[in-house]
Amino acid sequence: MENLHINQKLRLGKISLFATIAVAFVASALFLQTESIVHAEDTSKPVSADLGAITVNSGFAEMIEAVTPAVVSLMVTKKTPATYGRQNPGSDLFKDFRWDGPGQPPKWFWDFFQNNPFRNGPPGNVPRKFSGVGAGVIFDPNGLIVTNQHVIEHAAEIRVSLHDGQVFNAQVIGVDKWTDLAVLQIESDKPMPYAAFGDTEQVRVGDWAIAIGDPFGLSKSVSLGIVSAMDRNLNEDSPKVPLLQIDAAVNRGNSGGPLFNSAGEVIGINTMIISPSGASAGVGFAVPSSVVEDIVDAIESEGQVTRGWLGVGIQSVTPQIAGALDLNAETAHGALVASVDPGSPADNAGVTVGDIIVEFDGKKVEDIRSLSKLVKLTTPGSEVAILVLRDGKEMELRGTVETLMYADAGNEVEAVPTEDQNEGMIGASVATLTPTEREKYQIAPSVNGVVVTGVQTDSPAEKAGLKEGDIIVSINNKSVNSSQEASDAIQSAAGAGNSSALLLVADGKGEQLFVVVALS
Repeated sequence: MENLHINQKLRLGKISLFATIAVAFVASALFLQTESIVHAEDTSKPVSADLGAITVNSGFAEMIEAVTPAVVSLMVTKKTPATYGRQNPGSDLFKDFRWDGPGQPPKWFWDFFQNNPFRNGPPGNVPRKFSGVGAGVIFDPNGLIVTNQHVIEHAAEIRVSLHDGQVFNAQVIGVDKWTDLAVLQIESDKPMPYAAFGDTEQVRVGDWAIAIGDPFGLSKSVSLGIVSAMDRNLNEDSPKVPLLQIDAAVNRGNSGGPLFNSAGEVIGINTMIISPSGASAGVGFAVPSSVVEDIVDAIESEGQVTRGWLGVGIQSVTPQIAGALDLNAETAHGALVASVDPGSPADNAGVTVGDIIVEFDGKKVEDIRSLSKLVKLTTPGSEVAILVLRDGKEMELRGTVETLMYADAGNEVEAVPTEDQNEGMIGASVATLTPTEREKYQIAPSVNGVVVTGVQTDSPAEKAGLKEGDIIVSINNKSVNSSQEASDAIQSAAGAGNSSALLLVADGKGEQLFVVVALS
């Protein structure tokens, strides 16, 4: 604070003692009133509001002191079914708690259950309860908390402990499994200290990342690191959004806790780790605040999250696929449609297998991830323009996005293209689909094409991932329903000087995927 310098002297000679006392009294009253008003206004500010710029040399003590009151500890009592003890030792317990990632529990964890005399079921087969710990952060002065969905999954009771020792029972307002987020509510007769969300768009690799949580039950532990990478997309068990990767230590009990930047703003919610031992290996992940804000807003207002659904199976346009379609591999973009669900919004709009979706609702589609994000963020019921590339020409279609239900989730799986080498002969024999072939390879009646009856070792077909029993539905976007048509299509592509052919391949159940096969 700056020093206040008095440049003029008060002349008291002509002022009575009574007047002097009166003036002092009024000034004091005004000062106290001003202080009271300022204090009242401060309750509506996030805990980081009054922090100044943080420098590397000054450390983070001031920032951590400011934001810690908004961080909460969670004690979650989870109720297991009566039959729990008769299943594989420890398997479902680990699944229920899920902790912070795919790493395995330590040896003592398994030893406990292997040597536990009740591992084959407790006496009388009585339901059992287990407690786990996690963290969360208050993001609203009314006591709203965001944490991980997996922390409170199957919860019979959730207890929230504040920094000052107060303990509250929490109510679940809503959850979102896709992002592994949950919103809780605690009731208090006074405003709660809360944290503000930062702008993830401003986060860069190398920025400070400060995690606060309860690793191994050690409440309010702080770990420091940097943002290691942006937009990480992991396996199917991880949140289905691009994640922030950090090297700040994150362990069991950090789940659901906040990830702060140096300004004391929440830039993510810590959700999982990759570790061979189950403890921090310096590879942690957080759901970015831009996603968290959208999810908590939806849960707070509607109690759930609704997402758009198009109903297509999609693939990235790889350089190999671009070459097979005679596209410029350097500028090609979009999402290649490998399958269309019957009766889906895409089907009703006229999207067909082989189309490349290059724009959705006026926004450029760079790849499968960008299309998936654009669709899911579209309000169900919205009519959108879908620009596709079909047979080398652009075509605009219009469709109405519907609500994504969890039962439809499997239809949104992004297919991963098979890599191939542009060398050698195709090396695959095919046969026309007959009742005998359908029975032999267990091919559904709805699947049409030619069946692969043999694949030569080290051939382009094998390198492309083709195997016996696969069904080739089309070649270069032309349907093939006999071995002769398939042979003619390959010969035509080779005769035109193409170095590869684009095959749409299905399994016996009809799941489809494009592959590129090299031609001699």
